[in-house]
Amino acid sequence: MPGGLVEAVSLGTEAGADARALSVQHFARIVIVVTLVPFGFFLWQGEIVGSSAGQSFSQRSPGLADLLIILALMAVGLLLGKKLRLPAGHLMGPMVLSALFHGFGLWDTASPVWLLNLAQLVVGTGLGAMFGGTTLAMLLHAFGFGLIAVSAMLGLTVIFAVSLATLMPLPVDTLIVSFAPGGVSEMGLIALSLGASPVFVAIHHLFRISLTAIACGFMARGLAKSSDGDG
Repeated sequence: MPGGLVEAVSLGTEAGADARALSVQHFARIVIVVTLVPFGFFLWQGEIVGSSAGQSFSQRSPGLADLLIILALMAVGLLLGKKLRLPAGHLMGPMVLSALFHGFGLWDTASPVWLLNLAQLVVGTGLGAMFGGTTLAMLLHAFGFGLIAVSAMLGLTVIFAVSLATLMPLPVDTLIVSFAPGGVSEMGLIALSLGASPVFVAIHHLFRISLTAIACGFMARGLAKSSDGDG
C-alpha cells in the first residue's frame, strides 16, 4: 500500500501480518523513492535536489504553549481514534485532529526539535527492532518487489503530474513531488530544495496516507467479515 511506513506496519500487525516483512518492504519503498526522485530530477533538470540541511517547515521558535497544544491534540486524538475505531487509531486520531485544527487556522503550532527527534527515535527504534533476523535474501526480495511497485507508482505519478500541469497553473516538478509515494518529510525537503511550497506538498502526502490507511482499514474489516461468513 502507498501509505506511511508506520501506519502500514500498524495496520498489518493488527491484521496478523508479519511485522518484520512489512517493515522491510516499506523501508525498501521509501529508500527507492528517495533515491529515484532526486536522481530523476538531476537527469531532467541537471540540478541536485533533496539536500536541505538546516531548513525546517516552521519559521518560528516553539514555546511551552506549543508543547501543551501538541500534548492536548495527542491525548484527545488518541481517544477519538479509539472511539471512532479509526484504522491505526493511535496514529490517525491525533494526526487527523491536528490537521483539522491547523487546516482551519484555529491553532498555529511549531514542534520543538527535541520532540521531533524523540518521536523519530522511538518510532525508528521500534521499527528497527522488527528487522531482527532479517536475511540478505529477504532484503533482496523486498528491494526487488519494491523496485517494481515503486516504478509503477512513479510512472502513474508522472502521468498525472504532466496531465494536471496542462489544466492548472502548477509546475510539473511540484506535482511530481506531491504525488510521489515517499515520506512526508523526505518529499517536503525535496520541495524546499526545488523552491516549491512544502505546505502544498505535505498536504497532498497527508491526504494520501490518511486515505490509504482508512481505505485499507475498511478493506481489512470487510475481508475479515467475509472470512467469518465463509467459516
